[in-house]
Parts: sequence; C-alpha cells; structure tokens
Amino acid sequence: MFLACKTRERRKDAARTELARSLERLRTDRVDLYQCHAVSDAFDLDRLLGPGGAMEAIDDARTAGLIRAVGITGHHCAVLRDALQRYAFDTVMFPLNPIQAADPRPATDYRPLLRTALDRGVGVIAIKATARSPWPNGTPPAYTTWYRPYDDAANVARRLAFTLSHEVATSVLPGDVRLWPMLFAAADRFTPLAAAEIEAMIAAERGAQPLYVESMKLALPAY
Repeated sequence: MFLACKTRERRKDAARTELARSLERLRTDRVDLYQCHAVSDAFDLDRLLGPGGAMEAIDDARTAGLIRAVGITGHHCAVLRDALQRYAFDTVMFPLNPIQAADPRPATDYRPLLRTALDRGVGVIAIKATARSPWPNGTPPAYTTWYRPYDDAANVARRLAFTLSHEVATSVLPGDVRLWPMLFAAADRFTPLAAAEIEAMIAAERGAQPLYVESMKLALPAY
C-alpha cells in the first residue's frame, strides 16, 4: 500500500493545518507522498515556493517524518517544468495523451516537462490517458469525470498504450469506476507502441481541443 495525499493550500499555516486534518481523517501518522495540487500558473507557484508558502510547512513535515516524498500536480506543463527547476520534487503529475502532444503551446505540450523530469530523476505520474475533450457546452456529463473520456474498449486500450509507452512510473485511473474494467483489461494486454505509431497518433490529433488550464480552473469547484 502506497498512501498519497494532496493539498491546494499555498500558505504555510493553512497547509500545516490541512495536513494535520488529513492525517487525522486517514488515521495514520504519515503519508508516502504529499502533492501540491493543481499548480496552474506562475503566481500560484511563487506563492507555494516563496517565503511563508506552503512548501515551508511541507518541508517541516518531511523533517518530522510525517511525509516521505513530495510531489506537484497540474495541467500547465511549462509551469510544472519551472517548478522542477526550482525545487527538488520527488514526483510530478500531468496529462499525457496524444491530444496534449498535438498542441505545441507550452501550457499543453508535455514533452519538455517529461524530459526535464527524467533528467532530474523525478517520478512521472501520468493523468488523463483516456481524456477525449472538455464536455460540450450544454451537455450533461455522462461520467463523474470533469472531462469527457473515451469509453469504448478499442480507444481506451490505444490511449492507455500511448501513455504507458512513455517513461512514466504510473498512470492514474479516471475518476469513474464504470470505466475501470476497460482500463484493467487494456493494462493486462499492454505492449509498448513503436515510435512511429506514437507520432502517427499525435499527428492524427492536430486541431483537437485539449484540456487546457482554463478548463481545469472552471472545473475546480467540482473537486
């Protein structure tokens, strides 16, 4: 069992209080991984890492043995890459799928972030492997995911294979248990894709609508 937790607090006192509450609710005296969650812009990162920021409380907690490893999560790949260059995070969590790679904007293209993480020995946790798009305006979500997922076995298997063919430590399941059986079956059958197949999947997604930081901010109240 590997126990992970996360915080969206950015100030020291608030982060300390939230960690204490999480440990109490989880009935444990430590967590294996504590993640600074949804760091979405440069201002957010500055608050986290600056004087009086949440990282001071997290460092204190790690010294005290309450936390074993520290991670960061988000959708803005350029901000997360900057974070890895400013602090020795143990893990980084971000979207990794062909739709993201097909959009060259720094917020979306995960590849420079992935290279930096691997160069620095940072564990890579992929998310949104089977993400398809934001929910269309006016369309009631069919799943408890804030994004529209692929939900057919063929696409689920192909998208998961794309993500796992990169040098990631793990890929997170989508937040609706009805989708899990397809993911488990796809993982059992997984074989790495060739580089040419990866590039072909990226090329096929040119012009698709990726999950942008702005989309995530609109969805945060649902977390």
